[in-house]
Amino acid sequence: MIIQFWCPKCKKYQQLELVEDSAIISSPISMNIDTECGELDLETVSVEDSCRSRVQCWACGYIIKNKDEENITDDEAVIEWVKNNQPKNKKK
Repeated sequence: MIIQFWCPKCKKYQQLELVEDSAIISSPISMNIDTECGELDLETVSVEDSCRSRVQCWACGYIIKNKDEENITDDEAVIEWVKNNQPKNKKK
């Protein structure tokens, strides 16, 4: 079963975004000097030692929270929140 995130702020279906804090991110870069200013091209990004901070609406930043106003970051809790917060007349 596929469920979609209904954003209460945007009032429409949106993409969810996972935000991680305290992450160590590294990426090898290559330099493109064929352009006038030159460019750095990031290759594969590696994320290490990260901590989930919040899950939010990609469009507006609405953060999913539990009844105690704490950010929900656990996968199962996020899915349960999305299931329980579908608009009443648009359940999927």
